Amino acid sequence: MRKNIQPADSIPTDAYNTYYMRTAERYRILKWILLLVFTLYLVFTLTVYRESITHENLMYLLRDFDVSASASEGFSSVVYEERQNRTFSVFRGSLVTAAASEISFFSPAGSRMLHETTACASPVLDTGDKYLLLYDEGGTAYSVYTTIASVISGNTDSTIQCADMSASGRYAIATRSQDSKYIVILYSDSFREIARYYRDTYVVDVTLSDDGDQLAILSVLSDHSTLNGVLTLCKAGTEETADISLGEHLPLRASYLANGTLAVVSDGGVHFFGADGAKVSEFLYQNLTLSSLDISANRVAVVCREDSLGTSSRIYVLSGDGSVVSQTSTTEKITAVYASDADVDAYVCTQNAVWSLKGATMTDFASYTGNLLSVCDIGETPVFCFASGAQSAANPDTP
Repeated sequence: MRKNIQPADSIPTDAYNTYYMRTAERYRILKWILLLVFTLYLVFTLTVYRESITHENLMYLLRDFDVSASASEGFSSVVYEERQNRTFSVFRGSLVTAAASEISFFSPAGSRMLHETTACASPVLDTGDKYLLLYDEGGTAYSVYTTIASVISGNTDSTIQCADMSASGRYAIATRSQDSKYIVILYSDSFREIARYYRDTYVVDVTLSDDGDQLAILSVLSDHSTLNGVLTLCKAGTEETADISLGEHLPLRASYLANGTLAVVSDGGVHFFGADGAKVSEFLYQNLTLSSLDISANRVAVVCREDSLGTSSRIYVLSGDGSVVSQTSTTEKITAVYASDADVDAYVCTQNAVWSLKGATMTDFASYTGNLLSVCDIGETPVFCFASGAQSAANPDTP
């Protein structure tokens, strides 16, 4: 039987209006019900949990919010106040500088993204992929940052010796201890304590693997008239540790490289270890004296004096497997070296000049005037950081 379908334009207008008016009325009632429920929820929350609504908890909620800067168009110059103990680092493409009682984040465009006062008189910066750690060397204050806020701040029970932030967000802080010489406290990426490691040796550095699962502690053991270096490997969250003797080589700094190898720089050489603690490679200075060092994600750069007067120096840059990728000698008076993961292997600073090192060739890269404090890789061109400002090496005059 064929149905007689009535055209839409023949349906009475009152039927349309009645349907939509009823539907609109239902949504209007639902809106007021939801507003009433939300208001009651706010009143209940503010009344019952008002003691838990703190600045620290609000900052904790912001821990995963971030702003990543891009340096594809180069870095613009920035200016900051000249202060004591100024230090620099690169975090998520932005330049971070800390000095006594302050920290600032600058985008590559030159805008100040964040500025805060701090309780750190001798600040040290350590960055991971997720967070930046600021701590007061010789003090007790520390803070963890994203690029938009400080998500947690605290104080240790004793003075801080050293600390490290992993790429995963886990971090470790080494302090003096009343129960032993030193204690290393490991924290999760949600800022909760995971484990404590007590050391009866003198801790000089700590470092975490990128995933935060392995902690390495460098220390010095005093045995009557001799000093011996000790590398301690710890499985994060467990009491499982392993001590590796470095002999009479006194350790100075350690870092896990991008390939997973642990690089340890001592006064006698550079030592490379695998995840299992086995020594992968070793580079010894022979009769040279270490004068400067730096470690990047993929390279280790060291400068050694060839004579007691320091009139001649030898520069070595090592890759993650311990092989020498650059080496050269110079009579220039070297003030600092910075390992680079860009187109060159390292930047070598001398009085009023920065040299680029690639292979065996050291090239006069740029000249400068003023007090150069650091060279940072941001984008394709390094950034020169002075006492009162920073700018791209493409325009290296003092800010």
